[in-house]
Amino acid sequence: MFLVNMNDPTQLTPVGCPTNSGGEFPVAVAFSPKHNTACVVNSGVKSNIACFGVSSKGLSALDTTRDLGINQTNPPTGPANTVSDILFNHDESKVLVSVKGTPNGTVGFIASFDVECSKKSFALSSTPVKSTPDKGVLPFGMTLLPSQSSDILFSTDAAFGASVSEFDAKSSTITSSQSVAIANQSATCWSAFSPRTGSFYVTDVGVAHVTEFSVNPNGPSLKLIATHPLEAIGGRIDDAVASTGNGDFLYVLAAKEGAVDVLQLDSPGKATQIQTFNAKTAVPDLPISVQGMAVFVM
Repeated sequence: MFLVNMNDPTQLTPVGCPTNSGGEFPVAVAFSPKHNTACVVNSGVKSNIACFGVSSKGLSALDTTRDLGINQTNPPTGPANTVSDILFNHDESKVLVSVKGTPNGTVGFIASFDVECSKKSFALSSTPVKSTPDKGVLPFGMTLLPSQSSDILFSTDAAFGASVSEFDAKSSTITSSQSVAIANQSATCWSAFSPRTGSFYVTDVGVAHVTEFSVNPNGPSLKLIATHPLEAIGGRIDDAVASTGNGDFLYVLAAKEGAVDVLQLDSPGKATQIQTFNAKTAVPDLPISVQGMAVFVM
């Protein structure tokens, strides 16, 4: 856990001590402001989730380690049959985890754990409820559509493209879902949402472009509305939207280049690449295996 310096956000200060993730290959983290709790999903032999209390002293492990029932190795092989992403639903009553299946017929799924907390403790149900988005094979990144009375879940699928699903918090299942294939995709992985354009943006680990989708919550349904080519070669992985007083900007991680692409999101279907920032030049000892990215807006 790190504290951001509000006067110079490039300065991070560790808070407390590093805490064991409960596994060997942590993949993604989600935070609940309501419960002041962070949860991590681990891959490998210990494919599980684990949650941690967050305080001014740092992170404290909670008795919440839950196995995801995946037969994996150390290091994990994939992308098939691995864990992907984790998030809390809108009212933070559920923890959702996306898990990839295999192309030979094992479907992927979204695992939903009930949050069972009192005023003094945070707990999770012992086993998850599993459901699969439309045509789901390799469910990957997950992003919620904001400001909806229900949970509308946009998810990428590394096998074909993207899907949008309505998630019912009472039954912990997907009640309706629709998918769209992306032509010539390699492995569609991460997604981000822009409040300004109302669009979702997805990246492909094997292709240098961003694909833009619109979502109709009634149904729900989705439509591919634009493809935005990016400068330089190589696929792109994590992406995130920053909403500022000057508009929304999409940041895209180019891991092979050790760089971050910046796109100005002008309007639905229109985006302009305004920068490629070489992070390896700015931080010479940056590991070449950099994977995750988050955006902090002051």
